[in-house]
Order: sequence, then C-alpha cells, then structure tokens
Amino acid sequence: MPGKEKELASKIDVAYVAELARLELTPDEKKTFQRQLDEVVRYVRVLEEAPVEGLSPSPYPGDLSNVFREDAVGTTDIQEAVAANAPRWQNSLFIVPPIMDQS
Repeated sequence: MPGKEKELASKIDVAYVAELARLELTPDEKKTFQRQLDEVVRYVRVLEEAPVEGLSPSPYPGDLSNVFREDAVGTTDIQEAVAANAPRWQNSLFIVPPIMDQS
C-alpha cells in the first residue's frame, strides 16, 4: 500500500470508532475492520483518479422527470371494514375508554 493510503487508513482508529459506536470488538475483529478500511481507502484513491474533466456535477445518477398520475375523484367505502376491526364503534366513531378521571 502506498504511503499516503497507509497514512490515511492508520489515522482512522478502529478501536476509537468502535468505542464511539459502543461496539465491543475482539482484537481479531479490529484487525479485520482495519484491513477492510484499508481496502475502502484504496478504492477511494482509485475513484479520485477517474477522469471527470468536462463532466458537470450532478447529485443524481440519472435523468429526473416527474411521474404524474391523473387526479381523479373516487369513492372509497372503508367504514364497514374499519368498524369490523374496531373493538367498540358507534355512530361512525371509535368508542374508547376514558383516560382521565371523570369526577
């Protein structure tokens, strides 16, 4: 691993990050995560070398277009289904036990 990558990866202390995340890692797990972190840093270095001259920055990877549907009025009669699932139902209202003292 070139010096720059090794330097950056070693600056990120896996044990400290694990402590912040309240993770208990064994020494083997710390070594594994450090190795994985080194691989991520190496990949980021590859991405940094990608030719991007002439490309405009875009926060989205594809073309954006709104997908509209027709705004149509419809009827939905779910009152019976709701009433069937309600423990107590009267005059289109849920009947619930009181939560405050009524005196």
